[in-house]
Amino acid sequence: MRILVFCLALLATPAHAEPASKLFGAAKTPAPGKAQVFGSYAKGCHAGAVQFPADGPHWAAMRLSRDRRWVQPVLADFLLRLTQRAHRAGLDGLLIGDMGQARGGPMKSGHRSHQTGLDVDIWLRPLTTRPNAAERETLSSYDVVKGRKTLDTALWGKSSARAIPLAAADPAVARIFVHPVIKRKLCEVTDGQPRPWMNKIRPWWGHDAHFHVRLACPAGSTTCEDQQVRLVQTTQFVVQIEQVCRHTRQPAIALVSGVGHVDRVGDSFQEGLKSAFAAALFGEFIKGLFGLNDLFAWL
Repeated sequence: MRILVFCLALLATPAHAEPASKLFGAAKTPAPGKAQVFGSYAKGCHAGAVQFPADGPHWAAMRLSRDRRWVQPVLADFLLRLTQRAHRAGLDGLLIGDMGQARGGPMKSGHRSHQTGLDVDIWLRPLTTRPNAAERETLSSYDVVKGRKTLDTALWGKSSARAIPLAAADPAVARIFVHPVIKRKLCEVTDGQPRPWMNKIRPWWGHDAHFHVRLACPAGSTTCEDQQVRLVQTTQFVVQIEQVCRHTRQPAIALVSGVGHVDRVGDSFQEGLKSAFAAALFGEFIKGLFGLNDLFAWL
């Protein structure tokens, strides 16, 4: 609550006047001052934002009407690096989706996070022909997952997926969220190869047409809350547990999806299991465990 009130102060608006999402959505200019992040990715705001260009040598921004191209300078720098690396890897370029609002904060639709200028959605449809204004609002990305368990190999083959490891290997990146089927595919195609970046890639439903990149808190933003382990109690959730890239010694992760979630990285599958028990009611955990055939996620 303290962070929200502070962020609303950046708008020079009483905290009780209107919903925060409406107030932040109406802000068209960044808060003055040096680049600074306040709060967490899903409950925060930022100052000193810059508007990422709609076009560059190896990228095009989409859905310009949403006005969600505002980022912290560190994210703008990261996108420049990534698009250059993706081009060198054989992609013509990347299509860039939602980033953040001018002063961050909650959005009226689409995201719970993206509040601090450190998150960006990168489409799995690559840039091949530069889109015009109308196409930027109507074109769709490639949904590379059929149903919930199957990879669309035809779309995958012409997608921008090769940029995911390039992004994960960047030291500024804290996490990348992809659909569980995509994580499984990445595990398969890199089996037997060094992949220290793989534990940054986390499976999360809804990321079947884009990958969501999240940067760590930038140096100097002492009020920024970095990614951390959280235990959130909730009454409606499903526990999904599996090793990161089976057949390798990668950390285990326990996820609780629903109203709240657990995001716990342990040194072993057993530790991940303990985390799930700590966060879940025993009966609901068992119910989810016996439903793993339908709820299977590769972590």
